[in-house]
Amino acid sequence: MKRGLLALCVLFIASSAAAERASYALIVTNNRSQSASRPDLHYADDDGVQYARLFGDLLGTDRVTLLTQLDAESSALHPHVHADPPTRANVAAAVARLAQRMAAARAAGERPILYLVFAGHGDLDRGQGYVDLADGRLTASELDERVLARLPAERVHLILDSCNSYFLLNPRKPGGKRWSSAHAPPPELLSKYPGLGAILSTSAEAITYEWSELQSGVFSYEVRAGLRGAADADGDGRITYAELSGFIRVANRPIVNDLYRPKVFSRSPAADTQGANAVLAELPRSGRRLLLDAAGQRRLTLRDPRGTRLLDLHKEAGTALSLSLPAGEMLRLQERVPGEQRPQVIDRELPETGDSSLTALPGRPADWLGRGEPPLFGSLFAEPFGREALARSLAEATTQEAPPSGVTQRDAERLRLHLSLMASEARSRRVDTAAGLLLVGTIPTAALTYSLYLNADRTGNWIDRTGFGTGVVASAVSLGIAVYFLSTPWSEERLHTDFSRESLTTEQARSRAVPRYELELKQKAEEGKRGRTIAAWVEIIGGTINALSGAVMLIEDAVAERSVRIAAPVSLLIGLGQVAFGLHLNSSQSALERTWETYSQDPAVRERHEP
Repeated sequence: MKRGLLALCVLFIASSAAAERASYALIVTNNRSQSASRPDLHYADDDGVQYARLFGDLLGTDRVTLLTQLDAESSALHPHVHADPPTRANVAAAVARLAQRMAAARAAGERPILYLVFAGHGDLDRGQGYVDLADGRLTASELDERVLARLPAERVHLILDSCNSYFLLNPRKPGGKRWSSAHAPPPELLSKYPGLGAILSTSAEAITYEWSELQSGVFSYEVRAGLRGAADADGDGRITYAELSGFIRVANRPIVNDLYRPKVFSRSPAADTQGANAVLAELPRSGRRLLLDAAGQRRLTLRDPRGTRLLDLHKEAGTALSLSLPAGEMLRLQERVPGEQRPQVIDRELPETGDSSLTALPGRPADWLGRGEPPLFGSLFAEPFGREALARSLAEATTQEAPPSGVTQRDAERLRLHLSLMASEARSRRVDTAAGLLLVGTIPTAALTYSLYLNADRTGNWIDRTGFGTGVVASAVSLGIAVYFLSTPWSEERLHTDFSRESLTTEQARSRAVPRYELELKQKAEEGKRGRTIAAWVEIIGGTINALSGAVMLIEDAVAERSVRIAAPVSLLIGLGQVAFGLHLNSSQSALERTWETYSQDPAVRERHEP
């Protein structure tokens, strides 16, 4: 009985190991943009080569499909790489081949896993996210219907490095919702495909950040470094979604300018009950490895014979790492060692095969160095990563909102400009109104006050004096209102002032502020329109009653052949004036209403608010 149970366990373990080997990678990278206003990228093709190199080491080169178009510099750097262009037809053909291989794997009792990588330009169009291919776009709907729906994979790990890539997970963008919170429902494709997980970099600024020192996109470089083992904080040989996203966030944290800091969105497959601790990749147990013991912090850079950087890491003291390395060529390891006055750089050469222990490798002072790293990205990997850094990153992730995926600086500036013009118009109207009230109030007040003074001793008629006094009081009220208008900004001005005081230096802050003030502008405009419409109809109805009353009195006087009562024409004229004023009021817009109408019709604003 025990032997039977043991045999079943062995069979289960063997079948699980076989399922792990049924893994494939489809990598699609593209330098070119379909938009003439957007410059081409320099290193998306290099990213494709390095992703293929990484997954070739992890899965086997026969399980990796690369679609990219190398430029002249990349072709010279990687003469051995031959890939089909990233066209729509080639993507469809690659998906068809993978579907056949996965179906065969399932028939053989394996559980196929796919790594799906896109790197290049992307954006939004009519509410849909997309990535640019060489001859067109791959939209969110097409990713759903022509890729994910046709692949019989049990797990798909989607890696995206493009602008606004979050919306590639949503065939239709939710109306007015620009970003996802940590506790919000998952994007549509993640809900539709329980076996789909995603880790992506997303920027609302329509910019994909590359760094020539890395010869790579910043986010893609960090992903590859993490998947080679630098993100394995617990040293178990498995990279989880939490570990990789934490590794990238810690690496980017020293970048002060939020505009240039890659924004990370990570969500494990819903079918994985481990949540953020779901395994994204497993490191090979054999092949070429670099072993780092737990003692001390280590900040390392690994380069190939051509000088290309393969990975960077900065490990915590107490964290041991095993890095998976490409075999068959000499690799050069540079270690930055803190010194009393300035850091020193130690060079080491790694054997071409087998395991290497860092402490067993002889080192020497580096014989070649750059003239210094650019200050913008030079702080990457400045903070060490390990168990403690990962724990802090996870704690922050549970208390902070997820990275926003869409409000740009242009969006904030567009709203600020409209609010500024609205406030300027309102300020001008307020000052003009105050000036009119001052004119109406000052002269009559002076005249009536003087008249009251002259008549005070000449007559005992208190009715006349009361009339003069009433005029003085009315004029004084006009003066008071004028002073109030001069000293008190209108709601349009306050709205602009409040928005100007908002801190909009980070994308997350813009994602909170811009939708909130858009909603307030809309609500105030709608409230103002309702109030204006009600006031207009009150004037129209009241004026109609007054005009009819005056007309009736005129008819009565004419029929009775008597003198026209003064109240009749006065009532008629006042009524007609009220009706005219009501019609004018009903057809004219306030500054708030005009601003919201102009702002909401802007194509960029409509794009964000359409369902």
